[in-house]
Amino acid sequence: MLNTADATDQFDMTAYLGTLDVNGQMHHVGLPDRALPEIKAQMFATNGCSMGGSHIGSRPEMFAMLKLASEKKLKPIIETVPISEDGCKKAVLGVSKNEVRYRYTLTEFDKAFPNR
Repeated sequence: MLNTADATDQFDMTAYLGTLDVNGQMHHVGLPDRALPEIKAQMFATNGCSMGGSHIGSRPEMFAMLKLASEKKLKPIIETVPISEDGCKKAVLGVSKNEVRYRYTLTEFDKAFPNR
């Protein structure tokens, strides 16, 4: 499981780790503002899972990844939502209900804020 969220402090870690296959791994790349919830050794015993993390990466690594994505014609999978009252409501509710399938990208900024 790859966790890119920054709200890890709100996770039920027992539930998340319980979804992993035997010897599965939960890997964190998001940087939460708050500490992780309490973690007990027993959480890993049921399936022998593990947890790890990665550094964000240096500038040269970022350029290498962007070059690779460009060469392989990789594109992000996103769901666009207008940056309107209804669109923002949809995005916030979708995140809070864990209904985001890919990643929300807010659009139509110039339409919502024409006189910025």
